Amino acid sequence: MIIDDIRKKCGPKFPIEMRLSGDEFTEGGMSLEETVELAKVLDGKVDMIHLSAATFNDRTAGLRMFPSMFLPRGCNVFLAEAVKKAVKTPVNTVGSLNDPAQMEEILSSGKSDMVSLGRALLADPYLPEKARQGREEDITPCLRCNYCISQNFTPYVKYPKGIVRCVVNPVIGREFENKFGQPSRGKKKVLVVGGGPAGMQAAITAADRGHTVTLCDKNSRLGGMLLNAEREYFKEDIAKLTKVLIRRVQERPIKVMLGKAVTPELIGEASPDVLIAAVGAEPNIPNISGVSGENVVIAASDYDEDMVGDKVVVIGGGLVGCEKGLHLAHEGKDITILEMLEKAAPTAPYLHWLGLMKELEKSVKLYTGVKCTKITEEGVYAVNEKDEEQFYEADTVLLATGLKPKTELVESLRFSAPNFSVIGDCLQPATVLEAIHMGYFSALDI
Repeated sequence: MIIDDIRKKCGPKFPIEMRLSGDEFTEGGMSLEETVELAKVLDGKVDMIHLSAATFNDRTAGLRMFPSMFLPRGCNVFLAEAVKKAVKTPVNTVGSLNDPAQMEEILSSGKSDMVSLGRALLADPYLPEKARQGREEDITPCLRCNYCISQNFTPYVKYPKGIVRCVVNPVIGREFENKFGQPSRGKKKVLVVGGGPAGMQAAITAADRGHTVTLCDKNSRLGGMLLNAEREYFKEDIAKLTKVLIRRVQERPIKVMLGKAVTPELIGEASPDVLIAAVGAEPNIPNISGVSGENVVIAASDYDEDMVGDKVVVIGGGLVGCEKGLHLAHEGKDITILEMLEKAAPTAPYLHWLGLMKELEKSVKLYTGVKCTKITEEGVYAVNEKDEEQFYEADTVLLATGLKPKTELVESLRFSAPNFSVIGDCLQPATVLEAIHMGYFSALDI
């Protein structure tokens, strides 16, 4: 009756798409079989049936409605495929779709008649056009970190900001300001020191604004801290982002100098008008007895996973420690994570945190309110909130106790150019969002 009323009010040419939850994935919720029967009732009465998943009656709904990086891309497509087999009405699918090749396969194989994108278009609004032009390699990948939803989606956020932000796209939510951005004040010589996400984004944006750009990094490869993160089994999108940023640097008239430690003398020879320091951070090593032992591995380093023992204690349950621990558990290691605060990974976007905690519950022992006091060859000693000493056996101790900015290096460069700015981890330990956004806006200021 409701559909008939809509038809009468809007006219026969007004298309009606009915969105259904293919499966609510919760106890007592609607199952796929029930949704198929409902779709049969709607068959021929609407113009399209749109299949999503989950329900807002479940606190964890977002983990499936907006699939996190812990689920495969297209994890909800099977719901649309099941409904399509039962009805003649065209079917639409949604859920963590970002790869044009995968979307083409979904359509060509008949699993769905249409695909819809949400977060992927926040990350790169030009995704469809880039795919049409055969420029898939330049599509900025959605990391599925759910920062956009966690900041602003009303069912989960008590006080939503009302403005969407995206980790990999600094323009989203700032379209109006960006439209009236100031033109560059003449062509400048820009030297960017550091080839992590902040440095690469600064170089790309500066080059796009017409400046002469040189990008230096002491390492043999661009990527910075992204290279340490991309090897984790659930971070293939980080690896894609790294490749996209490197390719954008290579496609622009940017002079890249790798394996080159930048000194004031080198800067003096280059004589830049603008110097952007993006030299990163270094591990923060706590003053714990045994911290320099041979069985201790720094999480924020390019360590060899083959050298990690079967039983691992991770000191530090921040986002890095939890994600590294989860990855090693996936590799078959016995993982224990110790965090001195009451909550693990407190800085993670809410929906990512929720998904991360659910994954950790499956394979990792996580203890909060625990302070490490000593590391030995046999493991880690710690005290709990009651000041009771406990011992955690370990073959390897993974140190994930944060980063500290390379302040001394930054200060040695500060007066080497007329204009100087500091971005990324060397300003303060930053997330990917902060790094990319700082890189973008530092170049807009030139």
